[in-house]
Amino acid sequence: MKALVCRASAVIVCLILIFTYFTTAFAAENETKFVSEPGSVLVGVVTKGVGKVTGGGIFQKGDTVTLTAETDGTHDFKAWFDSEGEILSAELTLTFTAEENCFITAEFDGPTPEEKEANKDDAVNEHEVARQAVWIASIVAVAAVVVFLVIIVEKKRSK
Repeated sequence: MKALVCRASAVIVCLILIFTYFTTAFAAENETKFVSEPGSVLVGVVTKGVGKVTGGGIFQKGDTVTLTAETDGTHDFKAWFDSEGEILSAELTLTFTAEENCFITAEFDGPTPEEKEANKDDAVNEHEVARQAVWIASIVAVAAVVVFLVIIVEKKRSK
């Protein structure tokens, strides 16, 4: 009986670990990790508002970096900002020398009230999908434990 309890406990622990892995994957979806090689520089670009940016990536220290902002035709480009919120330029193209890892924000005019409402609905839907996925994973884990315990009980009865 002790061996049976130990096996059941091991299965439950494994299911909890699997459940934790999948739920943590949802939480860490936006987390970015970067390991730099000697002499390389990461230039990350964040877009705020409606628009597109090209030119970010990994460069060698001392390389010339050119970032280009493209509007969608309905929203205007505001400016480039450094990580402390200081304006770097209001031009569509920003050129500089890569010296160290950095994140630069390209800010465009914000969304209209209608776009904000649509984005709000999308965010709620994304949250709902993630919540449902966690529930499904929980139900599968519980069902697996129940099936395992039923099998154990049936084996015990057949002896």
